[in-house]
Amino acid sequence: MSAVLAAVSDPRPESTTEDPWSRLDAEFLTTAGWNPETETLAPQPDHPLLGFRSCRVQGCRSEAGPADGLCVTCRKAYQLSGMPVEEFATAGPVRKLRRGEVICAVGDCPRPCRNNSITLCQAHDDHRKRLNLSAAQFVNHPAAQTLPGFGVCRVPVCDRQARYLRGLCGTHYARWWDQDRKGLTTDFDAWCRAASPIASGHAVIMRGLSSAVQAEILFGLQERCRRGVITYLYQLRIFARHLRGAGVVSIADFDVARLPGHVRRLAQELQDAVSRGITAEAEQHKDVWDMGVFGHGRKRLDFTVIVQPWLRAAVKQWVLEELPLRRGPNVVGVLRDHVNSIGVLGNSLRLHRPDKGMHPAVLGRGDIVAFLIRLKHQESTGLISGYRRRKIAQHAALVLRECRAMGLTRPDRPMAGLDPEFAFRRNDLPPVPKDDGPGRALPDSVLAALISALDRLQAAAGRDVRVAVQLLIDTGRRPAEICLLPWDCLDQDRDGKYALIYTDFKNNRVGRRLAVSDATAALIIEHKQRVRERFPDTALADLALLPRAYRNPEGTQSISDDTLASAHRRWVDELEPLRRPDDTEFDKAAVFLYAYRHIVPA
Repeated sequence: MSAVLAAVSDPRPESTTEDPWSRLDAEFLTTAGWNPETETLAPQPDHPLLGFRSCRVQGCRSEAGPADGLCVTCRKAYQLSGMPVEEFATAGPVRKLRRGEVICAVGDCPRPCRNNSITLCQAHDDHRKRLNLSAAQFVNHPAAQTLPGFGVCRVPVCDRQARYLRGLCGTHYARWWDQDRKGLTTDFDAWCRAASPIASGHAVIMRGLSSAVQAEILFGLQERCRRGVITYLYQLRIFARHLRGAGVVSIADFDVARLPGHVRRLAQELQDAVSRGITAEAEQHKDVWDMGVFGHGRKRLDFTVIVQPWLRAAVKQWVLEELPLRRGPNVVGVLRDHVNSIGVLGNSLRLHRPDKGMHPAVLGRGDIVAFLIRLKHQESTGLISGYRRRKIAQHAALVLRECRAMGLTRPDRPMAGLDPEFAFRRNDLPPVPKDDGPGRALPDSVLAALISALDRLQAAAGRDVRVAVQLLIDTGRRPAEICLLPWDCLDQDRDGKYALIYTDFKNNRVGRRLAVSDATAALIIEHKQRVRERFPDTALADLALLPRAYRNPEGTQSISDDTLASAHRRWVDELEPLRRPDDTEFDKAAVFLYAYRHIVPA
């Protein structure tokens, strides 16, 4: 028996290490402007997701902030100007920025210029002043001799030339002097090691971060771009600075609570992307799965609700085989219900058996009966509903039946030795709870008022939302089935009749056909044309009929039923009172997306 338990103790693979750079796409690195030699990320300004908007001030080429469209320098000047923002924007740039390091123009002098407006280093500029010459005259003067340099800046992450004997470039010297004057520095070498690089333009400098951390950041950006998410690189620069100061070996080790609020979400999403970047094989050895690894977003699936190791291991294998067969936005939720139902079965075994159900070979029919009796007792005491009681039994029966079909009761498998009597029979499932009738139906008068107000919905939430609601009314389908319609969802038979092609996610059936009226077909055809005009370069097979408004540059992501429900709720609440045929007021709370499936005559 101990050998069987050891076989299902969920051992981890010998090694799950992987070169983090192997997950990066070469094309992404090129388009993102990654330079491995300088360890710098510098995308072109026109990059759709990593680029930046120029400052709205005429003639200013600096990066604008997302809030007001002004760069940092222009924003400070605008706040002091007292001018209207439109007038300030047309007045021209506050100053012309010249970024980067400029080396002295005298011969081969390696020293950096005093500042970007003077082409001479400090020593040569002082000499020029004593001779009362212009910079151009001094460069050709016999007194202009090459001077020895001070070497590279002592800050390890900086590649600029030192400007002073202290061994720091001009910018780092100014930072150190300011902090030293305030008594904030005691160890100069320690300050140099902790100092951040100097940002140059739109670039993100990653020097000073380990190679693994650099790869994790780039992989996170790659995943964000794949999902069509815009990243503001000024936030990434802040995150990189904190990572550098913490000296972490992985971004997963960093406590994002230490970050400013506007940077925290980016850091969390990068951490999530890295955790999802591990292989599914490595993830399945955990007891709490990050479902993003399997392509199901920021969701978790917790198997710890199943206390018996053999039963938990079997259910994990069932979930692995079930995942690619399920479709729709709530795959994780459906599987979670099944896992939790098995957890209820396992809890029953734990409570009524002396061995707590740890040994599958000694279980039998009596344990199933005890489980069913427990469910009946919970229903009679009001702990669960009749509907929930049936669902728990139904889910547990299905999982056990399919685990047997998968061969998990064979020797050396998780359920090895499980008696065939430990199974559900046809009559074990509780009866279907009685349906109280179509209490959620919308009267005709209410439906007519809603249809007449669809133009107001379009004005408030956009045409995609209006079309979605109109299709729900016309077809009576579930919200997810309409929201996730592909662009090519309409078919016409030989008789000219139209059919909507959709997926029944609840019953996991693809390619269902629903006859629709010519008016509904005309609505879909017109909307298809509009969507195609918005996204002309996207392959039709990838295009959504109802693309979401944000984080969707190619139109491949559909509007979510949550977004649709929120817009629908606001629209209904803002309408005038809805009336029944007898002129009594109808409760607006009863008007929700699923109510369109229960339309009956008044």
